[in-house]
Amino acid sequence: LPTSYSVSECHEDIKSSWASTASLLTQLGATVTPFDDNLTTIQDSLAAYYVIACAEASSNLARYDGIRYGSRCRDPSVNFDVEYGKTRSTFFGDEVKRRIEAGEEVLSKDGTHYDIAMRIRNQLRSEYQAALNT
Repeated sequence: LPTSYSVSECHEDIKSSWASTASLLTQLGATVTPFDDNLTTIQDSLAAYYVIACAEASSNLARYDGIRYGSRCRDPSVNFDVEYGKTRSTFFGDEVKRRIEAGEEVLSKDGTHYDIAMRIRNQLRSEYQAALNT
């Protein structure tokens, strides 16, 4: 078990689940031992996840405009921009709209937030590879 996962702020239910899972694995014949993983970027990983997830949601959902992909609210009495807005507001739920807006905000900041999040992701991947190859 990676030592960086032993976070003092972790809820007791989660700590209990970790312990019971480790116990079950041991009963099944696995050797479960804590190891110093040196995952220095683990503390930043959640923030990086949210930045990347929102940016990808915004980028991926942009194509669901009701013209080529997805459903469409057809209203010949309004112009394209209004129809486009109606389509997205009708068929996207509140959480999807929030993620799209957050993703657009992240990507509109010259990509700085996204670039930092991707660096954290890549660093974390390298740290995991190093920890698991020892």
